[in-house]
Amino acid sequence: MYNWIFFYIMVMSHNGKVGFGLTKNPERVDDYTAHCLEDQCFRFLFFGPEDEIEDIEGTFKQTHRKILIKKIKRKSKKWRLEGIDPKESSMTAEDVKLWTENFIIANNFKTQRVRDAWLPYSGDKRFSRKNITISPELYLEQI
Repeated sequence: MYNWIFFYIMVMSHNGKVGFGLTKNPERVDDYTAHCLEDQCFRFLFFGPEDEIEDIEGTFKQTHRKILIKKIKRKSKKWRLEGIDPKESSMTAEDVKLWTENFIIANNFKTQRVRDAWLPYSGDKRFSRKNITISPELYLEQI
């Protein structure tokens, strides 16, 4: 049995920067509201085994390291925001999604994309790990 988690891609509503990361709980999208006092949403979500999601994120960061920006909470280092530096690249959320899908296909991963009907995701309680486990066909689609 795998520990399944999410890879998210977002466009920050207050500045248009493209961000990405991994989370065990997509309701965590609310955490990004606190940083800027603007509602946020995950534009795209992928759900898969933790090792695959970590590989997606790690390879994306390694491949695109020259165009990334990072912000880390200075004292506690409890959170880190990562995204595409618009001064270095015009990469969009759609570009990150396509890169992710191609990486999943090339590596024959089990990771699936969250259906468009649930996106952009901004905290809908019906979308949960429990419900995905019960009815994956309602929430996920093969790439």
